[in-house]
Amino acid sequence: MEEENKQENTEEIKEEEIEGNVEEESEDTEDQKLEESNDLIFPLAPITREIRRHSEGKMISSKVKVATNMFLSRILTLISKDMANTRYAMIEMDDFRRATLPYTFVKQLDKEKERIIVDMEKMRMDWEAKIEEFKRKFGKEEFEV
Repeated sequence: MEEENKQENTEEIKEEEIEGNVEEESEDTEDQKLEESNDLIFPLAPITREIRRHSEGKMISSKVKVATNMFLSRILTLISKDMANTRYAMIEMDDFRRATLPYTFVKQLDKEKERIIVDMEKMRMDWEAKIEEFKRKFGKEEFEV
């Protein structure tokens, strides 16, 4: 009886070791299955490598890989449609730059947004100062903004 229990325990341990090795391999096969089941435009391996490069030590769910692939696909579609609006027979680098401009200058757009917000705050402060001056000079308390 004890020998049977020992044998079962060693078999269970071996199965656990095999399962651990299989999990590492299954991630690659899982990526392949996802690529085949979904009509993904890009292979998942380069996407996974790039995500891992910037987030070391983290696991990446297959949903994130697929969603990233689909997101990149949508951006590529938008850029391609924008480049196709050229009036010439050939799409040139100028068309590419024009099409990718909204995606490459996002940080500059954020800075511009902040600058505009600061300018508008200054304008608001100027208006409030002018209203207070008007109230003081003409004594119109009922004048409200």
